[in-house]
Amino acid sequence: VTYLYRIPHSNVNIQASTHGGALISLIDVATTISILKVTSSRTTSVSLGAEFLAASKVDDELKIETTIKKAGKNIIFTSCDMFVGEKLVCSGNHIKAVLK
Repeated sequence: VTYLYRIPHSNVNIQASTHGGALISLIDVATTISILKVTSSRTTSVSLGAEFLAASKVDDELKIETTIKKAGKNIIFTSCDMFVGEKLVCSGNHIKAVLK
C-alpha cells in the first residue's frame, strides 16, 4: 500500500531535517493501517526498526510504500520504504503479534 505525507514543520529537528522519531511513527502508523486493510484482528508491536538513509526536510513529500511480507495467524511481518522523489530516505520493518 502506498501513502503520501508532506513533512510539516513540527516533524523536523534542530538541524532542519525530519526527526527520526517522526519517521518511526510513520512506519508504525502506515504499516498498521496496511495490516487493517487485510484483517480486522487487533495487533500489538513486537519489533519496530528503521535505517535512516538520507535527510528529508519541511515540505518534502514522502512516498511511503508498505508491504506485508508474511501474515500468519499469530504474527505479521511488514516492511516500509520512504522516498522523496527517487531518493530512499528511510527503510523500516514492523513485526506485530495478533491478539486473541
